[in-house]
Amino acid sequence: METLASILHQSEGEISFLVDDVQVCEDILPVNKAWRKFEQRLGFSLLAFSHNNSFEVIQESGNHPLVTAIHIAHSEHRPLLLTPDAIWLTIAQGFAQHINNNAEKLRSRFVGHSGKLELKVETQKFAQPSDWTEVIEKWSERIRHNVKPDIHSLMVCNFSTTTSIIQTASQVVMMEAFQQYFDYMLYAICGIPWIAVRGTEADWRSIRGRVEAIAAYDLGWWTERLLPICDALIDTVAGRPPLKFWQHIYKPKEIYGGEVITGWLADLFPYINHSVTHAPIQKNPILDIPRAELTVEDGISPTVLPTGLSKAPIALVTPQGEGDLEVVAGFIGVRQQDGYLHPEIGWAVREQNRFLKFLNTLKQKPGVRSPIDWSENQSQPEMPKELIQLHSHFDGGTIFAQSEYPWHIRALQDYTYHELKGTDKPFTGFIDIQGDRFTGFMDIEGDRCIAYGYVRRLNSRNRLWEWWVIVGKPVWEGTIPIFGQEVWTFTTEDVKVIAKGIPQLFERIAKAKGQYYFDDPDFQPDDSLSASR
Repeated sequence: METLASILHQSEGEISFLVDDVQVCEDILPVNKAWRKFEQRLGFSLLAFSHNNSFEVIQESGNHPLVTAIHIAHSEHRPLLLTPDAIWLTIAQGFAQHINNNAEKLRSRFVGHSGKLELKVETQKFAQPSDWTEVIEKWSERIRHNVKPDIHSLMVCNFSTTTSIIQTASQVVMMEAFQQYFDYMLYAICGIPWIAVRGTEADWRSIRGRVEAIAAYDLGWWTERLLPICDALIDTVAGRPPLKFWQHIYKPKEIYGGEVITGWLADLFPYINHSVTHAPIQKNPILDIPRAELTVEDGISPTVLPTGLSKAPIALVTPQGEGDLEVVAGFIGVRQQDGYLHPEIGWAVREQNRFLKFLNTLKQKPGVRSPIDWSENQSQPEMPKELIQLHSHFDGGTIFAQSEYPWHIRALQDYTYHELKGTDKPFTGFIDIQGDRFTGFMDIEGDRCIAYGYVRRLNSRNRLWEWWVIVGKPVWEGTIPIFGQEVWTFTTEDVKVIAKGIPQLFERIAKAKGQYYFDDPDFQPDDSLSASR
């Protein structure tokens, strides 16, 4: 019959007994802070830790702590404490290793899917250990719903000795075991701690009345979304702030994800910026979808919203002459005051954009076409914004048409691509041209073409990319059969750099009263496409 150990103490849930007849060591072992010891063991800083900062563990070798505990107890004659959690967690880790070593062979025993499923968990915060406990618990539940019955309960510790920390640890063991079947995705859901709303109830009711009034101007499609917002704001200042409404201001949890706005903030904008012109002329697509049916894919990127600035031109008349100004007003920035962030409103006066003023003048001239319909056209790759503005005013035409120096601005669809050839080709080492080509957008007398290119000079202190405008006589080389695209070339030695940027080109045209200023023998090109300047 097997000899039984002598029992020292026994109670519900615990038994202690004698093992070896040795002198008990009662010396206190040196200790370290557990978090610091764990950081050293992992070789990385900890973002969160299960135990508080004052919790201590003994200094030890860095081997498996169960092995180390038994080794020190044995070699130094110290009592040992074991729990179901310590033994099962060790076994479970071995089980996890076996699953990972035979993942595909065992797949059908654990899951019913191929590949890896994404198990998504969302959280507003993960600064405290309790936050991570909650996150890991959510992953554990998602695993339970995606593995065969009883697998979850097999893996997770749920003994009488199991603490919250231990249970979380056992859930992580399970996550490790099934990592070849699942991807664990954590989405950080941000939030606003608290909000202050100023203004009286009368103020907010006034806004509601104004919203009702603008509905009469063919804006019912917008105001039907604004009125519920107004009602919630009225309830808020009346002392009844609806929590769900305010939690849905930016990114509701139900449709949270990506760098997009899915909350009711998006409903405040009836128009978003056009992808080409960047002007707010496109109806906000989020308003076409009932709010209850919105998904993350319906969200609006902040980058497509208007700037929050309004502008109005002013004609200044003084005894000394006339000038053109522009008053700008709206949202000038975000201010932090008394711990709160709020958008600041202001205004300014500046000189009017001369290029836009010039375009406004040109579009009144005979010989120019109607503006382009951007819904049916796209800009050229690397197209200067000023040419987008030009075609938004008029899609080509002839200026100074009645003079000896007509300038034929092409319609966007008539732009052509021009390669460069000559003794300085290739340009490697001294110049870099985006796409290795220029784009022709204007024709002048003498069968010459004016083209733009995005260029930077490499053998100079200034290596910034710039829009270079050149003039030259292009040569037709043929058509690319597959794409039907015409190929034109410029000879490097025959072209001149006549402006740095589209605004400068048109300023010089206006100053020269339409003459081909670059044909003047005294004209100095702004740069050169040759190796030496």
